[in-house]
Amino acid sequence: MKITAPIQFIRLFLLIIALLFIAGPAMAQWRSETYTLQTGWNAIYLHGDASHDTIANLLPTEVTEVWAWNPDADQVQFTATPLAPSTGAVEWGIWTRVDDGDMRLAGQTAYLVKCSAGVTFPLVQKVMPPQATWVRSGANLLGFPAKASPTPSFGTYFSAFPPLHGFRTDRHLRSSFLAACLS
Repeated sequence: MKITAPIQFIRLFLLIIALLFIAGPAMAQWRSETYTLQTGWNAIYLHGDASHDTIANLLPTEVTEVWAWNPDADQVQFTATPLAPSTGAVEWGIWTRVDDGDMRLAGQTAYLVKCSAGVTFPLVQKVMPPQATWVRSGANLLGFPAKASPTPSFGTYFSAFPPLHGFRTDRHLRSSFLAACLS
C-alpha cells in the first residue's frame, strides 16, 4: 500500500510536466500586428499567415483593393500562336471589396493595399518562420524588419548594418548602391 503513494506522485508530476511542455508553446501560436495605412496605395508585408478568414472579414471597410504579386506565375504567354494566349496563372492576385473573391492573406507575402481613408487596424496572424522566395527575372517583393520608432528611411536602413568581413563595404560603394536603388 505504501508503494502506490510515490507512484501516484510520480504520475502527477509527469502529467504536470507534460502539460507545461504542451501548453507553453501553444500560447505563442498567434500574434496580432497593427497596421497603419494612409489614403491611397500602401505596401504591407505579412510575416505571419492570416489565411484563417476572408479578406473582407479581416480588413476594415476603408480597404477597397488588395493586390498580391505571384512570383510563380506561368511565363508561357501562348502555345501555338500569339492570337490565342494561354490561360496560365496570373501574375497579380487581385481582391476588391466590390468583387469579393476567395483570395486569402497568406504569410511571408507582400501586398499592395488601396484605402479610401486612413485607418489603423490589428491583424491576427499565425506565427511563421522567416522564409523568402527569390526569382531571377522579375521583381522580388520582401519586407525587412525595422524598429517601429524611429522608422528608418531607405537610405539609412542599410547603413546601420555593421560591415561584413571579407567584403568591400566602404562608404562610397554603399552610397553608390543606394543611389542605384533609388534611381
